Amino acid sequence: MISLPQLPASQAPVQDHSLYRDHLSYSEISTFQRCSLQWWYRYVEKAEPDFISAALVLGSATHAAIEHYLQCKMAALPTPSMDALDQIVQDRWKREADYAPIRLSKTQSKQALFDTAHRMLEAFTSSEFAQGDADVIGLEESFETMIDHDLPNLKGVVDLLTFADGVLTVTDFKTARSMWTTDTLNEKSDQLTLYGQGCQSIADELDAELKLRFVVITKHKSPQIKAMEVSIDNDRVKRTRTVIRQVYRLMRAGVVVPSPSAMNCSSCPYQSRCQSWHR
Repeated sequence: MISLPQLPASQAPVQDHSLYRDHLSYSEISTFQRCSLQWWYRYVEKAEPDFISAALVLGSATHAAIEHYLQCKMAALPTPSMDALDQIVQDRWKREADYAPIRLSKTQSKQALFDTAHRMLEAFTSSEFAQGDADVIGLEESFETMIDHDLPNLKGVVDLLTFADGVLTVTDFKTARSMWTTDTLNEKSDQLTLYGQGCQSIADELDAELKLRFVVITKHKSPQIKAMEVSIDNDRVKRTRTVIRQVYRLMRAGVVVPSPSAMNCSSCPYQSRCQSWHR
């Protein structure tokens, strides 16, 4: 019999109750796929980040303003002014800054980012996605769906649910530096496909066809806004469920390693911890 070498204690699989997940989120799964060590710091240790990316704050602040606009529409309240939406962006920025330092690139300034958010919100409020006739029936709607009987359920939040002409549309808003290509859409579609599974029961109650789409808003000086539909592919759903199963097995094993790359490391909020990980 071959005797396999033993891992040092610091690298051996960790049997820790914190590795047993009550539920999973798509962001947790994708974080593990991107870098298992970043996943460990964020979801197991729940470590404080060194910083928050300004791009992430800009995206969440813009989402918050869009959500407020649509809440007013759903409740038949007066349409909020641009000044009110700008204030939501600034308030969200301040709240995030109270949690951790916001990292700006050398070419960014806080005011320039506020101006970018203002332009994106102008593009949104004048678009069909804000002015359309579809009934808004859900905002930031939480859902839970079973991946398999022996796996934690997947939990998520849907940005927007609208209903019109027998169609329930699930919309996820995304901000981006440039308009997505078909390849980018394909890469991002697994998440929305699973979200659609979580909303299927609502469609069934309404006896409605289910449609999935991203609405992408670019950060250009003249922002573009475009709906990109995601087809419901049962074979793809099965593949994504298999990926989640394998990722969860690795999570449970507790073996984590850095995954160095220019894309991963430049925006990682746990860089200082990563550098001392071996100690």
